[in-house]
Order: sequence, then structure tokens, then C-alpha cells
Amino acid sequence: MTATNYATGAEIKTYLLQHKDQIFSEWDAETTEIYLFLRDELRKGPILDNTLFKFIFRSFYHMDNRSVTEAFDQRFFSIMDKQLASPNLPNLTTITYDLYQVKNKNNNPSMQFPLVTNMANTIHPNFPTYTPEVAKLFTFTSTKHLSGFYKKMKRFIEQYRYLHRTYVQLALDPDIQVLLNQIDVDLPLFKKVDSLVFEASKLAN
Repeated sequence: MTATNYATGAEIKTYLLQHKDQIFSEWDAETTEIYLFLRDELRKGPILDNTLFKFIFRSFYHMDNRSVTEAFDQRFFSIMDKQLASPNLPNLTTITYDLYQVKNKNNNPSMQFPLVTNMANTIHPNFPTYTPEVAKLFTFTSTKHLSGFYKKMKRFIEQYRYLHRTYVQLALDPDIQVLLNQIDVDLPLFKKVDSLVFEASKLAN
């Protein structure tokens, strides 16, 4: 599977423009409000002892539906806390592999790349969020049939880089900028693109 099989930036742009009225009429304002709350809580400092932040994050990103254990939960927020204090950008492969070592409730390794992108996006909004809905909008192929961590991760990273490149194209597109200007909340430009595509992806699924 190559990137040429994925939805092009032009196709995503066309979808956004064709469905702009429905996207904004059905926009989930609560999703944006929760993201802003999480972002503001992060700005206050370490989150390991911030029980409210962790509770909202778990609920917002449906962590309880992912068959993860308490050990995973503790490891996830420990990593997030360290990333928050680090001057370096998150290494998604390293973080995903670290969490892969923590068995899920079925005593199997758990590939939680989408959840890792939620972590990265909350800390650094220039990291897109990778969700099943967005993956379907972009016609990304599933990694379920791939065996082992590295084969799955290679596919995820390939798709994630494609996603990022497309978001850059959209952010610079004058027609899409008109839509982004309608998102009247305090979000960085790239996060507005991320939010716009996510809202659009819900219509496509």
C-alpha cells in the first residue's frame, strides 16, 4: 500500500468545502471546550497528581473502552508528565513501544498509537490526532492484519506523515482558510485544521 492509494489533499479539500454547512451546523462545541480545558490544565504544570485532568482525559479519549489496565493508565500519564517537561518533541514510536509492553486486560500487548497521538496533540497541537474516523476519511488501510509491533508501527507512521503533510496543505489553502476563520475559538491554526477534519470525518462514517 502506497500513499497514492489514500485520499488526496485535493479530495479532502473538496469534501470539506462540499460539506461545510453540515460540518458547522453539527459541530460539537463541547469537544472543543474539553480540549481547551485539558490544554489549560497542562499549562499549570505536572499532571500526575491532577486527578481532574486525568479523569477528563480518560473520559474524553475513551480510555476505559480500550481494554487498558490500571498499570497502563499509570504508565501513560507518567510518560505524558515527562513529555510535558521535556524540551524535545514527543517520539511517537518510542512512546507507543513503551506502552506496547504493558499488557491489556486480555494479557496481550496493546497497540495504542491513536491514543499516543491524543497525548501528543494535547501537548503540541501541531501533532494531528489519528482517529478511526479520520483514518477512514483518508481511506487508510488497517494495521490489524500486520503481525508484530514494527510492521504495524511502520504503517502507522507512514499514514501519520501523510496526514501531517495534508494538514499543512490545507492550512495554507486560501479556500480552507475561509473555513478555519469560522472556528471562533482560541486554537492554533494547525489545531483548527485538525478539528475541522475530525468534525468532517464524523459525517463520513
